[in-house]
Amino acid sequence: MREQSLTIHEGFAAQVLLNEHHTAVIFNGTSMSYRELNQRANVVASLLIDKGARPDKIVAIMTERSLEMIIAILAILKSGAAYMPIDPRLPRDRIEYMLQDSKAELLVTQSGVTDKEFDYTGEVIKIDATLNHVDAPEVSYPNQPHDLCYAIYTSGTTGLPKGVLIEHRNVMNLMQGLHEIVYQHYPNPLRVALVAPYYFDASVQQIFASLLGGHTLIIVPEETRIDGNKLLAFYNEYAVVISDGTPAHIAMLTYAMKSYQVNLSVKQFIIGGEELTPLRAGEFMNCFLTLPPVVTNIYGPTECCVDSLAYTIKPEDVGTGVIPIGRPLLNQNVYLLQENKQVPAGSPGELYISGAGVGRGYLNLPELTSRFFVNCPFEDDSIMYKTGDLATTRPDGNIVYMGRSDFQVKVRGYRIEIDEIKATLSTHPSIHEVEIHPWKDQREETYLCAYIVSPEKWDAADLKIYLAEKLPAYMVPSYFVPIEKIPLNRNGKLDRKALPEPIGNEPERTSSGVPQNETEEMLLAIWKDVLGVQNSGVNDHFFEWGGHSLKANLLVSTIMRQFGVEISLQDVFDKPILRDIALIIAQAAPSDKTSIEVAPNLAYYPLTIAQNWMYMLSIRHADSITWNMPGALVIEGAFDTDAFFKAIQLVVARHAILRTSFDWVQGVPVQKVWENATVPVQVSKVTDVEIMDRIHRFVRPFDIGIAPLIRTEILRIDDSKHIFLFDAHHLVFDGASIGIFMQEVADAYHGKSLDTHQLQYKDFTVWQNAYLTDERLSELEVYWLNAFTGPIPMLEIPSDYARPLQLSGAGETLYFIIEPSLADRISRMSVEKGSSIYMILLAALNVLLYKYTGTEDIVIGSLSAGRASAELEKMIGMFVNTLPMRNFPQGNKTFTAFLHEVKTHALQAYTHEDYPAERFETNIKMKKRPSHRPLFDVMFTFLNFDDQELKLTDLTIKPYPLELHLSRFDIVMEAHQSADGIAYQLNYSTDLFKSETIMQMKDDYLAILALLMDNPEICLKDIDWRENDWNTDQSELETIDFSF
Repeated sequence: MREQSLTIHEGFAAQVLLNEHHTAVIFNGTSMSYRELNQRANVVASLLIDKGARPDKIVAIMTERSLEMIIAILAILKSGAAYMPIDPRLPRDRIEYMLQDSKAELLVTQSGVTDKEFDYTGEVIKIDATLNHVDAPEVSYPNQPHDLCYAIYTSGTTGLPKGVLIEHRNVMNLMQGLHEIVYQHYPNPLRVALVAPYYFDASVQQIFASLLGGHTLIIVPEETRIDGNKLLAFYNEYAVVISDGTPAHIAMLTYAMKSYQVNLSVKQFIIGGEELTPLRAGEFMNCFLTLPPVVTNIYGPTECCVDSLAYTIKPEDVGTGVIPIGRPLLNQNVYLLQENKQVPAGSPGELYISGAGVGRGYLNLPELTSRFFVNCPFEDDSIMYKTGDLATTRPDGNIVYMGRSDFQVKVRGYRIEIDEIKATLSTHPSIHEVEIHPWKDQREETYLCAYIVSPEKWDAADLKIYLAEKLPAYMVPSYFVPIEKIPLNRNGKLDRKALPEPIGNEPERTSSGVPQNETEEMLLAIWKDVLGVQNSGVNDHFFEWGGHSLKANLLVSTIMRQFGVEISLQDVFDKPILRDIALIIAQAAPSDKTSIEVAPNLAYYPLTIAQNWMYMLSIRHADSITWNMPGALVIEGAFDTDAFFKAIQLVVARHAILRTSFDWVQGVPVQKVWENATVPVQVSKVTDVEIMDRIHRFVRPFDIGIAPLIRTEILRIDDSKHIFLFDAHHLVFDGASIGIFMQEVADAYHGKSLDTHQLQYKDFTVWQNAYLTDERLSELEVYWLNAFTGPIPMLEIPSDYARPLQLSGAGETLYFIIEPSLADRISRMSVEKGSSIYMILLAALNVLLYKYTGTEDIVIGSLSAGRASAELEKMIGMFVNTLPMRNFPQGNKTFTAFLHEVKTHALQAYTHEDYPAERFETNIKMKKRPSHRPLFDVMFTFLNFDDQELKLTDLTIKPYPLELHLSRFDIVMEAHQSADGIAYQLNYSTDLFKSETIMQMKDDYLAILALLMDNPEICLKDIDWRENDWNTDQSELETIDFSF
């Protein structure tokens, strides 16, 4: 093995001589040449030497992403010392521990970064003030290759983080290894992006590979590196050629590229930190118009200087079950052992790493170092690192990662020791026993759940605050679940399979208050059923426990049915505490609303209010797919297509609406239910390149006179990969129906008996037509005529193209996410203001349109689920109503006052939602103009539907993106809550808008939301998000971080 003779700052000095005037680093449009960077590092290094910096002494650095960050790192190395990066957003206790444990006598930071008070007796050096000094002479301490280069703290098993020590020789060897597998294949100089935080060891490979190779390092700003759309634009703006990332980063870019395909400047991605699946890699590589960039999958623990193995992904890998982590990098070796013996190829073993990458060990932890850094019996005078990872060797010599032998996990690229969380949580006085278990959601993202055994009462919100004061936010579990005892197997060890999976929407808190009377007892049972929770009490808040508008509707309808009284949605919003709702029930008047009953068998049935409007639109545009509801799912594994189609036929036979056609009889539209209407079965063998063409042929207009108005097809890629295509006409299906259909198909596929149900959609149609008497319609009409009294202005959003006489219906969709930090603040405000999340998001959109147009009278279309009765909760059919939401975002109103108006108008609209849509055109005075919709050109929808995913045992199922390029309105914003925050689809007419304009609209919307969460008392006229660097509160975000 060749020993490294140079140190990092000696390698950098060589590049300064070779590339004095070449750009070394760029951040936010400001650049520095190699000469300038060297000069500034010399100034700081001279000061550090005067303050006592020397070899094997640790100097702490705590800065934001900036040019000063790079100057500080180089200066510390030039002074002969080692650097220790600290995330300034860590809890104070953790920062103090790192400074004390490392014995760092010097802390290099920036003005404003260390404003939080913490106990530190060393000297603080503000680098921005230091750089005002005069130039210093060349500084380059004569370190040796075995001198300490950096210390990075990672999660530990004792409840405290542990410092990993890496020497100069380790880093220099990594640079040679990366040159061999990556950099030598591209012409110099290159532009290299730094996406990883500098306090992650992944930053090492980017910073030093760039600066020691004579390249240009491009520091990606914090607000850009976590935003897929901004990052794509950033790459091209700065002509980035090589970028780092994690699988989560790949997923973020893939999500962003769903809205448009791009030609990307990046030629090479270096991806690591956690397992990269073939599906995720394939989705990413399929996003590109031309050849995709090279993706190198890398593996390596922090203890072995970032990267130890690498594998460049081939196109055929994405169709396999696993992507290898590859072969060892230069001067590194790997061994797979069981009981200290090497295992044969194909057998699993624990992965050990030896060679030039293995670091010095753990700081101040000699016992732990000796346990994991052990003598290598296969090499002379060599140490190998025991990773705890299981792996196997393929016949071609590549290593395949198989998981952990212990319970260390990665969350968003962060390495986490489960025992550290357990140890910290066990110090809470209310906790008797605790276990932490990682789970994966449907997006393959890992999250943590704490299982609590305690005879005392505890509150999850309190526990989260307790942990947040002691641990990084990414180590705080997402869920806290009470259990009676820790489950053990026959061997007395933890039985992880017996731990209950957290319910996705269950609040992370305990109940409060026991029922005092029969009304409260009955209401609590309804409450638990509607919210899907077990541990709730009479003093609990409906919206804090996961309630939203749809669930509030279900709560109201169930109360009315079981108690026989009349209460309103407004009651739940005004009095969301269970005990207060019980008082409203006790004082409520008897309800005159009849229950839905089974209708007699008829040759034809009337249409519902929602269907009538949809029928008229369908007749006018018979050759359009505008009202189709298509979807596609990738199904991987041993998929029984025959059983699946039988399951579909069972569900079709079960729901009369899926055997329904539409006709015009005696001057009125009607629907006819057929006894038998089989969905055609088709399995087609296709190649990857044929998929999109088959999807476009599959999604075609329906003949609404012929049942069934759903169709399915399965595309067979190979024996283990299929794509399920589904399409239905909106006359028989709505968004909530998707989840009902998928759940019942899954149950039938698994052989489960489906719940018996008597009521059908045809029964609802008869009931609604009987309920909506002329008297009732007149009452509804009075409300809507009053709501739309006076002239209704046409909203003129500035567009890129002149509005044509008739819109073509062409459109595109931009996908984006409101990150968890901002989403949490929105959720908190909804509780504080007594509104729903939907109302806040709608109010913010009104503010955006007001700022764009100056209009203080705005109508936005919005969808209501239309399932106000509990009997409709599991019924397939078309229930959705489109409601015109008219609001007045006047400049002198505060946002709080305006939000209250939006809430009031929305609740009144829901109460009067049964008004037929076609009557709006007839009875409400509107100025008609070509190519404009009658009442509104902008739609906003917040989907509260329960899980719509198809879940089949032992099969991996993921959505397959459809590219139909359609638009129904000028602008349609559709949002839904996800594990990642609040996910948006922003659909727009390409007849009117360019993609760049919509991107800016998205940015403006997010900026306004963040501003309003910070200052809800601001007057609308005073909102000016462009004068501030508003973002989605990145200071609080747990972002995608990259560790390799």
